Amino acid sequence: MKSWAYGISLFDIVGDSLIDLHINGYAADVSWDKKICHIWGGIYIFDKGEDRVLRPDFSGNAVAGLRWSPDGTEITFISSPPIQIKVIDLEGRERQLTPGGETDPSFTSDGEHILYIKYTQLQTPIIRDGLVWIMSAEDGSQKRQVTTWARIRP
Repeated sequence: MKSWAYGISLFDIVGDSLIDLHINGYAADVSWDKKICHIWGGIYIFDKGEDRVLRPDFSGNAVAGLRWSPDGTEITFISSPPIQIKVIDLEGRERQLTPGGETDPSFTSDGEHILYIKYTQLQTPIIRDGLVWIMSAEDGSQKRQVTTWARIRP
């Protein structure tokens, strides 16, 4: 019987080689100072060869879509069920920004806002109609729609 594992590796463009980080996890994102956050039932930070739990695995509360803030001090992600956009800082303090149904959060380049998608219609499993919205990264206030239509292909 084969056992399946998820690992994180980096690709060195200059050296044209794959570097295995020996981290169990998936859906990694890298901050400006080269810290890596990844998911393995919770949220982890990999920095200087050490793995640190930032958000433990809460049974039945999945996380996905990790994205660093531009200054490397916070991570936005979606948590479910229900699907909600949240932000967590490096001390593990977490705040919820949306009540549910929004997805694919990403910080703006100044770190002041978060762009996200509200799906309006599922066409097929890989094509969805949605709208791009923006909100305050601090507290989820000032929500406003920034596109009138979008066809999303993950």
